[in-house]
Amino acid sequence: SWCSSNNNKHIVPPSVNIPPPDHITYGTVMAACERAKQWSIVLKIAERVNKHHYYQLDGISISSALKACQQLGLADDALKYLDQMKELNSEAYRNSSSDSISSSSNSGHNHRRKPLQGPDSVAYRLAISACARSGYMENKNGKTDEGINSSSNSNSRGPRWIDGIRLLREMEQVTGSAPDVIAYTAAIGGCATAGEYKRAIQLLKEMKRKGVEPNVVTFTAVISACASACAKRLDDFDEDNLMEENLKQNELHEATVSAAMKASLALLSHMTKVGNGIEPNIVTYNAAIRVCAEAMNTSKAFALLEELKARNLEPTIVTYGTLMTACERVGDVEGATTVFRFMRDADMQPNEIIYGAAISCFRKASDAGRTFRLLNKMLTEKLTPNTATFNTVLMSQTETKNIKNAMAVYDLMKLSSPAPQYGRPNNQTYNMLIRCMAMNSEPAKAEYFLNEMRQNGMKPDVDLFTMTVTAYEKNVQPRKALSLMESMREEGYDFYDIKVLDAAFKQGVKIINNVVGNGQNDQATTKDNRETSPDSETLGGTWYNKSDFA
Repeated sequence: SWCSSNNNKHIVPPSVNIPPPDHITYGTVMAACERAKQWSIVLKIAERVNKHHYYQLDGISISSALKACQQLGLADDALKYLDQMKELNSEAYRNSSSDSISSSSNSGHNHRRKPLQGPDSVAYRLAISACARSGYMENKNGKTDEGINSSSNSNSRGPRWIDGIRLLREMEQVTGSAPDVIAYTAAIGGCATAGEYKRAIQLLKEMKRKGVEPNVVTFTAVISACASACAKRLDDFDEDNLMEENLKQNELHEATVSAAMKASLALLSHMTKVGNGIEPNIVTYNAAIRVCAEAMNTSKAFALLEELKARNLEPTIVTYGTLMTACERVGDVEGATTVFRFMRDADMQPNEIIYGAAISCFRKASDAGRTFRLLNKMLTEKLTPNTATFNTVLMSQTETKNIKNAMAVYDLMKLSSPAPQYGRPNNQTYNMLIRCMAMNSEPAKAEYFLNEMRQNGMKPDVDLFTMTVTAYEKNVQPRKALSLMESMREEGYDFYDIKVLDAAFKQGVKIINNVVGNGQNDQATTKDNRETSPDSETLGGTWYNKSDFA
């Protein structure tokens, strides 16, 4: 492409016959892309060569493809290329390779690359690492977590961490070399991603039995597996479900968390022993603090912070973020305030993740004012809150019936359209707003958000209409209620089929008939759909004081 471009077209004389690319050409380009860390391009070239009728990838090129799979966490593709490397010794491949080399010679290519006959230990390490990075399980639709199409058939594949351990066992049989610390650590990394802390500990013990000395990365990976195990059980935990089966699962959850935390702290203690030869670093401590955070043990998390400082380690933004997560898990506002103070003393700027965790912490403590001020501080510091952060602040305001602040949060989210500056309103945003307005006798505002929701391409649930109609009925605004019920037909809802709305419709008709018969006006017609407070300013749908975000 470079030679044929307009600027370079005279470098190669027209009389010279440029030979077509062969497997060496493609391999060289793949190596160049590998050096430039253009991993997606490496795989595109590999796929193109595999589809070619005349060329076959050689061992070096397959190694480049495996490296790309490892960097992108493409387990299925890594397993495919590892299988392809195993075929390098087959007679069919040797014949194909010979034909390719003969074709290259006839084209003027006499270059030879040292062949790699079958996978070596490096190839296995890369494949194991790809399995570890791919997560617990790739999506069923053939796409990985990275959103890149996986060309390999994964129907027979299991969880990725199991594939990593399988390759670990296979490595010595195929290569003749026993797995080293890098291979074991990669396999343990897969267990860490899946939260399989018991299997990670088993692999650590196996290393010691086989004389493979673990390093600080290995220990850190095992501790991370403990943290993931606690987080995994926390996600499955349902404190509102009092069924006997769920209570038993919760007991198992607590036992898992307790055992995982105990194991992680024991590993950290082993590392800190004098003469052990393995010093924990800040990454190790961050992993241990995360265990405490997921186990909801803030006191131990802060104790580990003091311990790492005593070992002359400098806390990072990850350290403080994990501490803030620990506080968020239990709604520890004092701890959250302490984390902010530590960061201020260290002249460290909190990021969006830390602010988001802090806001969630104060919401759990029912401190709606603090959540609102923290959002204001984020914007002042030019940070970009995402939708989840905005919704947490909004939830805090609606839970405390602070309608004015709830409106202000929504208007800030609207600033994201059409160019997304902050998190944009989603289904949860509108659900909270509509419910809040309807339950606090503000049906006009509830209807406004129903219309906003529909204009943004979302279909409100029928219960949102029901709540708003009921609020109009309680406010003795039957015309508004009837008008809203008629608009429900646009969403495919028939209020005659809904008992509450059908009753409201009949009651509304009765009231209107009585009003008209008595020559009175419906008091609802005197109310504006968008009411504002006396001390607030309405500019393009803004219900808050300018001073709130000064």
